[in-house]
Amino acid sequence: MSIFTKGRALGYSTTLYLVRSIDLSNHSLTGEIPTEIGALAALQTLNLSRNRLEGQIQNSISKMESLETLDLSYNRLSGAIPQSFSNLSSLSDFNVSYNNLSGPIPQGGQFSTLDDPY
Repeated sequence: MSIFTKGRALGYSTTLYLVRSIDLSNHSLTGEIPTEIGALAALQTLNLSRNRLEGQIQNSISKMESLETLDLSYNRLSGAIPQSFSNLSSLSDFNVSYNNLSGPIPQGGQFSTLDDPY
């Protein structure tokens, strides 16, 4: 896979460590969240809200150790939030509202410190 910047193709492996934020909200994206997203280990913010993403939330996201903000709201995601998300020690903002999720909320880790807006 290549990333294009200013018309130049760069190898994925040479730029992954530079990516800190991805905002693809409201882009009519469809399908599942790719498992490869977990390779973005330095990512701090991931916003995939307001799309038409389906399937389960990828467990590979739990490999993103620097992740502070994760917004997957307003999609068609189903299943449970992976328990491994409790290992995201930097996570402070987490939004999965308006999906078809079921099952328990992960226990421990940052999930015990997230603010309840209600």
